[in-house]
Amino acid sequence: MSLKRLQDNDTDKKSSDVDKVDFKKKRIKSNLFVFSIIFGIFYAYIFITNSGTKCFTKSITGVPCPSCGMTRSYVHLFNFEFLEAFHDHPLFITIPLIILTILLLQKYRKNRKLVKLLSGFLILMIVLFIGVYIYRMIIYFPHTDPLKYYEQGIIPRVFRKIQEFFGK
Repeated sequence: MSLKRLQDNDTDKKSSDVDKVDFKKKRIKSNLFVFSIIFGIFYAYIFITNSGTKCFTKSITGVPCPSCGMTRSYVHLFNFEFLEAFHDHPLFITIPLIILTILLLQKYRKNRKLVKLLSGFLILMIVLFIGVYIYRMIIYFPHTDPLKYYEQGIIPRVFRKIQEFFGK
């Protein structure tokens, strides 16, 4: 076999590998798109049937999610009601920082030191959100806004129907 033929075969293998990677990326994007559409329809259904809350997690489980109260917090913030904003969710101010961090990660993803620093910041924010969520659940759940138990959630309704069926 000649050198030219070996080089051509090697080039064909590389382009074939690139085609496989491109195909996988397209397939992942396509699957994410389909998932997003299904999720959107499901969310719209939940929102229409459970108009008592706009939170997806709370609509399903009846239990508030870690970001519960965030929307109310920003409404208070825009009305210059800072104490109420802090009460509804004490980490409301971190959301712009998290968004900025994600954007910086995308822009400077080749700078390993900066990526490591920004990734550490995101991990710290996740741990902080979990810690504040646990604290708020202990203090406020299930009877105090914004962490009230939502009895009209899908799972609580299913459990009530099961209890009714078995006569409890």
